[in-house]
Order: sequence, then structure tokens, then C-alpha cells
Amino acid sequence: MMDIVEKNGDKLDLKELSNRLGCPVFPISALKGTGVAEAASAAVKATEGKATVPQHTFSGSVEHALAHIEEACIHNIDEEKQRWYAIKIFERDEKVLEKLKLSKEVLDHIEEDIKKVEEEMDDDAESIITNERYVYIGELIKSCLKKASTAKMSTSDK
Repeated sequence: MMDIVEKNGDKLDLKELSNRLGCPVFPISALKGTGVAEAASAAVKATEGKATVPQHTFSGSVEHALAHIEEACIHNIDEEKQRWYAIKIFERDEKVLEKLKLSKEVLDHIEEDIKKVEEEMDDDAESIITNERYVYIGELIKSCLKKASTAKMSTSDK
């Protein structure tokens, strides 16, 4: 996709994007076949190092609910996996809930936290997480992508 970014005259700050994501970012062009080997090599190297800690945070009420979920039922899971499980539980992922076999008491306690967030944000839990992710992506793009010109719009943009 970097060839499209460059063709449009846009600039992507790869160093800033790497810093914000907490991992190396490589420019790839499938059309030209560039960057793929470097990205694959970095991915292999990443598996040999220590696990990365997610840097993305959700809004306050969602983070509060996730912290409650982690504390209530997944503190015995490996630390690097706890956040993923907490998000899946917040989304009420049936497969994850089935795998964890949580007691009714714990599920009821968690459900209270989830419902509070849903009421506050006037949406269902899965949509809240999806929206929060898109907000995060939008912030990343805004901080790392400099558009060449907004005067000329493509047909798609129009």
C-alpha cells in the first residue's frame, strides 16, 4: 500500500507509527514486491523476544470494566493474555466464556459492569469495542499520515 500513499503524494511517518504501535513498521508494496521480506524477518525476530504489552487504551468506563473483569476472573491467566481475554469477555464471546467455565456468580458480577458501560455509552458491548478500535485507528492515522493536498479529491472521496 505504500506505493499508493507515495503516488498520492502523502507522507506516512513510519518512525512515529512504530513508536505508537510499539513494534517495527515496514513499508510494503505488493505490486512492486518490496518490504515483504523485511516485515517477515521482523515478525520472526519478534517471536524470539519478550512479549509486547498492548499500548492502546479504551475510554475510561471501558478500561474500568476491563480492569474489573481481569480482577474478577482471569488473574490466574498469563499476564500477556489477560487483556485479550478481558476484551473477549466484555464482548460476551461465547467460545471464550465456554472455555473459561466461569461461575454464575462471577458472570453475574461481570455482567453488571458490562451493562453499566452499555447504558453509559448507549450501545452494546461488542459495538463499543469496535467503535473504540476505530477511534484509535483514526487517531493513529491523524498523527502519522500527512495528506499532500485535500484540494483534489478522487472519485471515491467524492
